[in-house]
Formats: sequence, structure tokens, C-alpha cells
Amino acid sequence: MIKKILKLFRIVFLFSFIFSCEQNNEEFINLDLSIAWNVDSENYGNQRLAIDEEKERVYVNETWNETMSAIDIKSGKLLWRSDEIIFSGTNAVFDEKYVYNIGWGVSDKKEVIFVQLDKETGELIKTKKLGDSREILARMDNLLLYNETLYWGAKDSHFVHAYNTQDDADSYKVWGSEDVTADIMGDIVPYNGRLYFVAEVYPYIDDPKPSRLISMLPDGSDVKELEIPVDFMGVDTNAIQIYEGKLYLNGTYFICLDPETFKIEWELKRDEGFYSSYGFTIHEGKIYTATNINSCDSVFCIDAKKGKIIWQEKLDSSYGTIGYQPQVYRGYVYLPTQSSLIVLNAKSGKYIGRDERLETGALSLGKTISYNDLLIVSAPLINKMYAVRMDMHTR
Repeated sequence: MIKKILKLFRIVFLFSFIFSCEQNNEEFINLDLSIAWNVDSENYGNQRLAIDEEKERVYVNETWNETMSAIDIKSGKLLWRSDEIIFSGTNAVFDEKYVYNIGWGVSDKKEVIFVQLDKETGELIKTKKLGDSREILARMDNLLLYNETLYWGAKDSHFVHAYNTQDDADSYKVWGSEDVTADIMGDIVPYNGRLYFVAEVYPYIDDPKPSRLISMLPDGSDVKELEIPVDFMGVDTNAIQIYEGKLYLNGTYFICLDPETFKIEWELKRDEGFYSSYGFTIHEGKIYTATNINSCDSVFCIDAKKGKIIWQEKLDSSYGTIGYQPQVYRGYVYLPTQSSLIVLNAKSGKYIGRDERLETGALSLGKTISYNDLLIVSAPLINKMYAVRMDMHTR
């Protein structure tokens, strides 16, 4: 964690000398968005959210309280909570019957265990000891369930681990080397029978080395690697996505490439007016992302095919720090910030207004989720979790 904080500080420090921010002087327009539900999340802690659209619920890994919950997505009602296991800080994954996670054990944090819960009741179905070391603990938000097997990048380690949920065999390593210490950053993404992820090689600061984009078969064979330049850093939650046959990476700049050949289609770098952000959304052929560097808040819309900036909206610092993934619905961009939720026109970037009731209090948590017209945001630093209706198109 300390290494990651230092790495992000280095990025912010570097960009503070490169960019000046001429903010648009937008008139304050107060919006009164429709809040579907707003729950006091003091009992939920630092939430990692996973949406189950079929069951219309959200599974919440409550990192600070080390529990797992299921919440009705329409009402915010608590359906169940499991506290039999000390849950880790990763996202939940699920299939038709069960919810899966990686935990620390029953009574202490010395064991690392596989956890299986009943989706309907939260009842603990199965646990399996995977090891004694935190080196095999899952990173936040990169747990993947693929073909009945769990995959995760170990926190502050240099391996990707796997565990088959249908048998009692031990977990095993599918990628990594004792000779190279690499942090498995961001999501592990499946595509056309292969798994994709980014490994950032230590040390980040003293002797930075190129990150690597990894592609492999699920059993760890047929590994392909692409070195990414040293100045590409900061890959995190929701920073790797595949859209219409192209793979998109977002760190200190954007890269679009062919996932089969690793041929780079386009790059969008600092000298072209773009810089680092926290997560992104691709909607109808356009990339929407936001960033905060040296108190300069900006929202970008980028052509996903050509890599050209369509518009950039610089925001007044009174909005508070931007660090969340935007969502787009029926012609409008909805973006949580530290002090409010702002709305922009998706086509032009024009500022529409903001709702100050919907603050987050957070510097950055990255990922949001949407379901139909609902935007669901976790704001643990102010003990809130809310769902707001993205309904500007009706006004």
C-alpha cells in the first residue's frame, strides 16, 4: 500500500509542474436529482461493490467491518449479512447459486481462505484454507470467476493465483516468477478464451521499469507479454477494458491495442492534452473519463476508434476532487466528486449542474456501478451509500 501511495504521489507531483489549469467559470446550478435510496453505511465500512443484475441486488464487501452483505438494488434494503469470516478487501464474484470471495480466516488474519456463500441467504457453505501468507491474498477488485475457477492477483506479490471452486484441490500459481516482483494492477479480464492483466514491476520510483501487459490461457500457458513504456503507470480498478474487439488501457495515458496481436492502434499522451485518470466508461463508441491533477479537474470525451479528444470540460475546484468513474445514460454524463454529483451533456460536455446532497467525501475510490437508470455510489468516508436516478433526460 505504501508503495502504491508513493507511486501516485510521484505522478501528481510530476504533473503539477507540467500543467496549468484554466478552469471554466461555470455558473452554479443546483440540481435536485431523484434519490432512489440513501443508506447510512456506517455498518458497511469501505465498500467493494458487485452487481447481480439477474437477482437485482448488490453484493457489498465491507472492507473495514470485514463482512459481506447483499442489498436490494431497487430499495437499498439489507437482504443478508455474513460475518462468520473475516473478509478481505476484494470484490465478490458469483454464479447462479453462490457468492465467492477470499477471506482471512475465522478468528484471525493468519490464514487465507476460499469462501462460498449461498446467494439467497448468505449462509456459509464452504471454506478452504489456501495458505498462511498474505502474499496470496487478493488485491482489491481484481477477483475473477471464469469457467468455475477463481483468479486473482496477489497483493504486494508477483503471482496470479487460481482456485477451482468445484473441487477440494489446493490453489495454484498460473503466472509469475520468483525473480520478478510485480504488482498485478487493475482487473483481470477474459476475452476469446484468454486472460488479460497488467503487471507493474517494482520498484516504481527508484529504478522504474516498464510495466507489462500479459495475455495467457486460463491454465497459465501460451503467455504473451507486451512491455509498456516506463512513463505509463497508475493502472488500477476499471483501467483495463475490452470494447468491440479492442483492448483499452488507462494509466498516466491511454492506449488502445489489438488484444490478439498487441498492435497498438493509438496512444493519447500528455502532449496531446490528456493525462491520468481513475477508471473510464465506454458508451456508444466514446470513452468518458475524469481526472484531477494539481487541483485541476477535467472530464474528457474521447473517440474510442480514433483516439481523438472530442471535448474536454475543465471544472471549477469547488466541485471537489474527481476520482470516480463516470456513467452515461440517455445523453448525460453523471460524475460523483468529493463534494457533489455533477452532470454534463454527453455530446458537447456542457455543464448542466450539480447536486450537493450527493457528496462522496473521498479523494478516489474509482469504480461506480449502474443498473438501468440507477447510479450506485459508495461513499465510505462519510458513511453513505446511495442510488440516484439518472433522469436528466426527462426534464
